[in-house]
Parts: sequence; C-alpha cells; structure tokens
Amino acid sequence: MRKVMVLSFFLVFLFSFNQASFAQTFTIKLSHQSPATDDAAEHIASLAMIDYINKHSDGKITVKYFPGAQLGFEREVMESVQQGTVEMNFLAEGPLASFFQPFYVFSIPYLFRDVSVAWKVLDGPFGDEFAQAFLNKTGTRILAYGENGFRDFSNSVRPIEKVSDIKNLNIRVMESPIYKKLVGSLGANPTPMPGGGELYSAMQAKVVDGQENPLDQIYSYRMYEVQKYVTTDHHTYSLAVLIINNKFFESLPANLKVVVLEAADVWKTVIRGMKYQKNRVAATLLKEKGIKISNLSDEARKEFIEASRGPVVEWMKTQIDPQWVDKMLKATQVAETSYK
Repeated sequence: MRKVMVLSFFLVFLFSFNQASFAQTFTIKLSHQSPATDDAAEHIASLAMIDYINKHSDGKITVKYFPGAQLGFEREVMESVQQGTVEMNFLAEGPLASFFQPFYVFSIPYLFRDVSVAWKVLDGPFGDEFAQAFLNKTGTRILAYGENGFRDFSNSVRPIEKVSDIKNLNIRVMESPIYKKLVGSLGANPTPMPGGGELYSAMQAKVVDGQENPLDQIYSYRMYEVQKYVTTDHHTYSLAVLIINNKFFESLPANLKVVVLEAADVWKTVIRGMKYQKNRVAATLLKEKGIKISNLSDEARKEFIEASRGPVVEWMKTQIDPQWVDKMLKATQVAETSYK
C-alpha cells in the first residue's frame, strides 16, 4: 500500500512539473541602434523576426522591442547581453571587435568580391567555427550574420578611379585602427570621427574631403549635398550580427530554441535582401542628385588591393591569432572558386 501511495505521489508530482514546464513563458528584450522607420531594413527585419516568434511560439515567448538605441549604444548593450539584462541585440563588426578581436578579419581590404561570396563564407564552416569561438569567449551566441553592406568612398574634390586619386585627401574613418591603417595605406589622410550629423558638418565645413560608408547611408544621410564623387570600390563588407545571451538560449525548451533559430533565419534573409536592394537603388538615386559614380576597373581594383591588403593584414596578425586571418582568406578563396 505504501509503495502504491509513493508511486501515486510521484506521478502527481511529475505531471504537475510537466504542466508547469509546459506553461512556462519567456521574455526577450531585443535592442538595436537603427530608427524604427518604414524604410529601415534593420527595423523591418526585426518586425519580421518578432512576428515569426509570436506566431510559432504559441505565446510562450514575448519579445519587448527597443529600437533606436533606447537601451543604450552598441557597446553598452552588448555588455548588457553578456550580463543577461538584455537577451538579444544586433550590432556591427567594429564594436564587436572590442569583445572578440578576431572580428578584425571581416575588415580585410577588398576581401569579398560580391555578396554571394560573403554569404557563402558566413553561412559555411568558417562562419560556424567563428561563432563557436565567439561563444566560448563571450558567453553570447551568434544567431545569424546579417548585412550592413559594402563600404565605398565619397569625396568633394575629384573622382577616385586609381590609387593616386585618393592620395592626400582627408578621409573620415570610423574610430577603428583598421580603417586608419587601410586609408593610410592608400596614401590618404585618415581622420577618425563619429558619423551622423558631426560627419555631415565636417564635410560641409571642408574639415574632411570625404568619407566611406555603404551607398544607402551616403544617400539617407544626404551626403550628396556636400559630396560630389562616389567610388564603388567595396573596400570592406560590413556586418550586422544578431546575438543572444547563451544562458537564456539554453534555458529554452528544445521546441522554442528551434523557433528562435528559425526566426533568426527570417531576420537574416530580410535584412540581407533589403540592404542589397537599398544599395542598388541608392546608386540610382545618387546619380539623380548629380553625384558622379565611378566603378573601379579590374586593373584598378588590383592596384587598390596591392596597396592596402598587405599593410592591413600584417598589422592584423600582430593583434589577433594569425590563424584567423589565414582561415578567412582560405574560406574566401574556396567560396570564389565554387562560383567559377
């Protein structure tokens, strides 16, 4: 009789436990820097991801959405994700290098020939290995590699169609040692400063001659009002990396982990597609504003690569494990070969 009672108690407890587990809900705070506007790829991709989670988690996951740097800027929010006070965010490779220096490898000059090569590297074995190393170092998990786009030069002095054209120009760069090294290796004068309104004012006052950004940023920040020339040299490919606190992710039941991973794929697909389209459209819009756009010839591109890649890679190998540089270059070569 006693054994029957114990067994009955155990079954009741197990059933109650399962019911409690089944009923458990989770909250994700999602933060990013971009504005919540209808034309912002970051915002649209976030809404698509949130919608997918809402529909497929059966109410078990609630996403609280904080666009426009409401919870702070990239570095401080990344620290919050590490601490677990914010569950999810996405940010560019530049700030991420402060937490995991191998992110420098994504800024090797003229690394990716086009987006198809970039996506193949990011979604392949290299991207997986890199994400695992990032998890081991930071305690945060990369859910997906999104896109900001290829960065191009603009200036107010002359067209840049060969390396000699950029020499001695004062070019604003992000506050990053890699970009200082890259622009300096081309013979220009790198001038680190923040972007946004401060950069616009500096270009307007001729404090700097030019800058570098994806085409959609050049257009959306109205740089065409103070710049005359754009060169689509695609010197670096900028990422938007979706990250989640790993302790939170591991606390989810298996079925909800699948939902989050699938939602991250939705986010990646939307942001990549929109960024690709926006940059193509921006080229047309800039031309309509009177901007002269120069595309590098194959010969000129080789000249830019020869001038910049060696010095940047040499410096990079003093900052991070050289194996990451070698692995990235090899992965890129394999990806390019697969498309030939």
